[in-house]
Amino acid sequence: ALAALKARFGKHVAPSPIVVVGYAEGAEVAADLARQEPSFFARVALVNGNPAAFTSTAAKTFAERGGKRVLFFCTNAACQDSATERGLMLSRGGVATKTAQTAVGPYLDQAFVDALAKEVPWLIEGDARFGKPRH
Repeated sequence: ALAALKARFGKHVAPSPIVVVGYAEGAEVAADLARQEPSFFARVALVNGNPAAFTSTAAKTFAERGGKRVLFFCTNAACQDSATERGLMLSRGGVATKTAQTAVGPYLDQAFVDALAKEVPWLIEGDARFGKPRH
C-alpha cells in the first residue's frame, strides 16, 4: 500500500524519514511498517504495544536499512521488561532505543499525553528538520 501511495501521490508524501507512533494494537501496525521500510519510518514509538514485534532478525534489518530510533513507552512492568530486552537487540545493531515507563494509566487522557509528550524530544533528536532543541 505504501508503494502504491508513493506512486500515485508521491509529491504529497514526505520525501524523508517520518516518525510513526502506534498505540496498543496500532503499535503492531507501526512496527510492521517500520520493518517494511526502515529508511522511511526511521523513528518509531511503540506505545503500550508488544515490543516483541522486533525480533533479533527484524532489529538487525531495521538498523541496516536506515532505522534510527525506537521508543518503547510502557504503562506496565510486562511491557517494560520485554521492551528492555528488545531495546538491547536494536542497540546492538546501532539503533538508539529508549524504554520509558510511566505510572499513568493506559487510557489516552491528558496525564498520559503529557507523559508521552516528554519523550518526543528524544525521539526526534538529531533530525535536522526539527532544529536545535529549545531549553
